[in-house]
This record gives sequence, structure tokens and C-alpha cells, in this order.
Amino acid sequence: MAIFVVMILVLVFRLWSMQIVHGQEYTDKAAINRLREATTIAPRGRILDRNGIELVTNRTSMVVLAPISALEDDALIERLATHLMITEEDVRERIGSVKDAPLDLRVVGIDVPMDTISYIAENQALFPDIQVAARAVRTYPQAALASQVLGYAGLISEADMERELFENYHSGDIVGKSGAELAFETVLQGVRGRQLIEVDAQGKPQAVVQDDPPQAGQDVMLTLDAELQGATEQILAQTVAAGIESGLKTAGAAAVVLDVKTGEVLAMASYPTYDPEVFVGGITQKDWEKLTDEKLNYPLINRAIGASYPPASTFKAFVGLGALDASIVTTQTQTTCVGGWTKLGQWDQKNCWIYPGSHGTMDMHSAVAQSCNYYFYDIGYAFEENTDEGLQKYLESWGYGSVLGIDLPGEVSGRIPTAEWKNEWNVLNPEFNIGAWVPGDGVHLAIGQGDVLTTPLQLASTYAGIAYKGKVLRPHVLKAVLDSNGDAALTIEPEVVFEPSVTPENLAWMREYLRAVVTEGTAYGGFSGFGTAISGKTGTAEYTGTKKDDTAWFVGFAPSEDPQFCVAVVVEQGGAGGRTATPATRSIFGAIFHESTTFSLGTDRSR
Repeated sequence: MAIFVVMILVLVFRLWSMQIVHGQEYTDKAAINRLREATTIAPRGRILDRNGIELVTNRTSMVVLAPISALEDDALIERLATHLMITEEDVRERIGSVKDAPLDLRVVGIDVPMDTISYIAENQALFPDIQVAARAVRTYPQAALASQVLGYAGLISEADMERELFENYHSGDIVGKSGAELAFETVLQGVRGRQLIEVDAQGKPQAVVQDDPPQAGQDVMLTLDAELQGATEQILAQTVAAGIESGLKTAGAAAVVLDVKTGEVLAMASYPTYDPEVFVGGITQKDWEKLTDEKLNYPLINRAIGASYPPASTFKAFVGLGALDASIVTTQTQTTCVGGWTKLGQWDQKNCWIYPGSHGTMDMHSAVAQSCNYYFYDIGYAFEENTDEGLQKYLESWGYGSVLGIDLPGEVSGRIPTAEWKNEWNVLNPEFNIGAWVPGDGVHLAIGQGDVLTTPLQLASTYAGIAYKGKVLRPHVLKAVLDSNGDAALTIEPEVVFEPSVTPENLAWMREYLRAVVTEGTAYGGFSGFGTAISGKTGTAEYTGTKKDDTAWFVGFAPSEDPQFCVAVVVEQGGAGGRTATPATRSIFGAIFHESTTFSLGTDRSR
């Protein structure tokens, strides 16, 4: 009897404990068990040019959605793959994301054709629990304009979700993959909506008890001018086509237009280009192969920041400034160019571009204007004889050999060759051993040849530095992040990233010499009759021992008396700088200053 009474008391105590002491705890757990969270995707923010012109926006598209339970139906997976024209592996990857809430529907297909949508909707027995819905996807009102700058967006992959940037993302999210879409992902991506859904004992949805709608991403305003961007892209296409028609092997081109006082990128073009629309809904294998085909010259590459070239004679401006700074020469130092330079020995003769002719007596003014290699061979030799890699250190102080930190992915650093670099190269590439550092390497560096590499962006930014105060500003494409009212919530201020040793007097001299390039030197014919005063430098990168044609350069700023804009143009296998790059630059300046110019190739071989 006593045992029975004890059992009754224990039972009563347990009931009292469950109902009174832990009652609220169990009530909360029950509520949690009957509620599930689901999220809904948010539209991405738009990308605008500096004047508010839409470059990237959204349009309504049809998507196909599947629950995670669809993974248990092999026949369903096969049917989805067949009708969406993707692999079964892709279907399983998109449905099987472990980062999504259990009740979230997974995006299996995006921008799906209406006939496929209709088939799925009309054959629900074949597609149990599969849903179709309208979602926002990217669209491009200006077609392929600025495609390498804008980049492209696409469905997030499992690999993407392993990255820190996408830590809290879900399958089905549209994310930036390259360019501005990736660079400004954190503001373009909106905030997912959140639903609390009541479910029954079997976990099936019964009712929505809370619905927080998604918040669209913020709009981003770029520094690009859509009109100037379009003109620059058209000029590059004309230049490449004209080069090919003239018998050159012209393969590609790039151009950068900067505001010299702010570092804003007003135009950045790369040719060949591509249409980002091919990525909407998932790119086909055939289209991807086209975009990555060497024979088609890699259209995905933004050559303005992601490709590097020997700068050739455009480097002479900085070599000259370095020589003045190191007191290796003065503005009055003279050299007599006899065409063939032999200070390293008769067996190692290096020629001026005018060889077998000669320039005669040259000072710094005429050597820059006429692009005299002989004069700069002497400077390179003097640096080798009297300094410990002094020329390299000076060039690095301008930012060469380093990234400038533009707010776009894919920028490369270029290269300033040194003895240490050469040794490391030989260790890493024994099959292409290029030998130890010799004085001839420094001599080649002084004319922008040899192993030195630069990007169009570096040359544009550093020439802008010559044009304005001798400081290199960080180039940028972001002008502002806009709030929901269209007002600027964030703006970018000019930032100095490199401040080389250069006096105002030497800057003034070099600006005079660069003006002389146009008024009396190698670019005289290219800018003859142009209404605005231009200063700049031609360049021709030679590929000795190869079947490649020379690569052409022109870099310049204007107006000469009060520089506002800097333009750098490179034409791969475009021949001499005066042949293709100079007329292309003239046309771009024509677009900037609204001067009528008719594009035509140059006829001189000046370097």
C-alpha cells in the first residue's frame, strides 16, 4: 500500500512539474515544432551610369522551383534535366543545397521558356510538387555596352557558397560573378523576405502566420559616361577592323579614359567584347567555349586591367623623370644619336627606331618628342652603372609592378623586372631559362622593352599623375551607392595611392616635352588639325623573334594647358603607335571634346 501511495505522489509531482514548472518551456517548443521558416529572393539593385542611364536592371522571368524532397524521385530528376536542358547532376546540386531552410523551394531552372513552363504546369502528375513562378533576372538596356566593366550575374553555385562573401546566401540566389556585379555584390544583393509557416504533424504547410517581404538591393551609380563608353567601344572595333584590313594581325584593343583630378573612370573598353545576356538563365557549353576560345581572343578578359603589355616608348616619360630626379641628366644634357648604340660592345648593338638613319644631336626635349631610343639607352646604361636598380625603384614609386586597387576584380600588377625576379623566374621556369641580369636588361627597360609589363590602366593613371600634381590617384568606377529615394548614401572621394619623387619644375618640363610630341614629334601627323591641345606619347612594343606584329600605344591628356582627361589606348598587333593607337586616341578625344573626326589609319612608322 505504501509503495502505491509513493507512486501516486511521484506521478502527481511529475504532472505538477510538467504543467507548472516547465509548462511555458514545452509550450514554446510546441510552437517551434509547428512553425517553419521559409525565405523569398530579393531583386538586385540596378547599375546606372554617371547620368542615371540604366546599364543593368531587372526583368520578369519564369523559374522552375522544387522542394528538397524531389531528390528522392529519380524519374522526376531525369524529367527536369531533360526539359530544362541541364544535367541531372546540376539538378541535384541546385535542389540539394544544405544552406537553405527545409521548406525553401529551390530554383532548378531560371529564365525558362514559356513552352517549357506550360508543359510543366499542364503535366503536374509528371512533376509532383514542382512549381513555376515569376522572378526578377538581369537585363541590359544598353545591350553589350561596358560588358567587361559590368560583368555578369548568375545562379549561385555550391562553390560560390563556400566563399566568405556568400556565407549567408541560399541556392537560387542570383549573384555577381565578375565585374561590377561582383565588386558591389554586398549592396546590389537585397535582403531576402521571411515567412513563418504553420505546419501540421506531418510537416505539411497549413498557413502563413508572418510574412516579411523582401527588400530590393540598392542601386549603384558608376563613373562611366554611357555615351563616351559607346563611342570608345565603337572606335576600338573600327581600329581592329582597319588594322586587319591593312594586313596586320590585329587581335584586340583596350582603352581607358580618366578624369585626371578625381581618378574617375569615364570609359573603359576592351575588344573583343561579349553580350552578358548569354549568362541569363545559365550559359550553354557552346557559348562558354566561344567566350574562352584563344582563336576568338578571349572576349571575357577586360584588357584594360587584366592584360599587360610592354609599354614601349610611353615609358620614356617616367624614365626621363627618374633620370632628372637622380641627376643622371639635366634638361640640357645632349647626346648625338648615330642610329646604332654600341656602349655594351659592337657585338651587342642596339638600334634607334630610325636606324639605319639617325636623329643627330638630341636633348631631353627632342629625345622625348622624337622618341629617340639612343638617348634613353644612355640613361638606362647610366642607371646600371651608377645605381642599385635605381630605375626600377623609381618606376615602382609611380605604381608600376603593383595593382592600383581599382574597385573591380581582375586587375593585374604588370611587372618591373629586377635581378631577383630574373633569378626566381629561372628557378620556376627551367625550360625557359632567360639567364642572369645583365646591363643590357636595364638598357632595354629604359625604352619600355624587355621583360617589363604594364596595363593600360597603369599608363592612364600615371600619365594623369604627370598631368596633375605628380600624384597617382586610385582609379575607381563607383561614383555612388543610392538609397531608396535615389539619393547618394555613399560617395567616393579622390585617394592618392602613389606619390613619387618629382618636383613641380620637372613635371612642367615633362608636360612641355609631351606637348612637343604632338606639335613637332612622332604624333604630329596623327593630331594635325585637331582643335584641342593634346599632350602625350606614342609607343611601339616590338616582339623580336616572333611572328607577331608590333603592339601600338598612345597615352595622352588634354587640354594641355589645364588637363582634365587622360586617354590610354593599346592595340594588340596594331603596328607602329602612329599607325593605329594614335588615330584611335584622336577619335576618342574627338568624342570627349565633341570635335568631328573621321577615323583612318596613320601612315608613319614613328615609334
